Amino acid sequence: MVPGRLRVRGTAPGFLLVGFSWQHLWWSDPGESRDSRQKVIVSGDQRPADRCVACGMIAFMPFDR
Repeated sequence: MVPGRLRVRGTAPGFLLVGFSWQHLWWSDPGESRDSRQKVIVSGDQRPADRCVACGMIAFMPFDR
C-alpha cells in the first residue's frame, strides 16, 4: 500500500457545464504531485464498500475489475 490523501474536487469542464454539483473523489500522493492524481469515484457513481465497526475505517473498490 502507498500512503496518500483523498480529496473531493471538480474539474474545469464539469464546473462550466454543471456547476459545483459535479465533483469527483481523487487520490494523490502526500505531496499531491500532478502526476500522482487518480480519479477514484466520479460524481454520482456508487461503489461497494465495507466499514469496520471497531475503528470506523472504510474500504471500497474504486475501479471495476
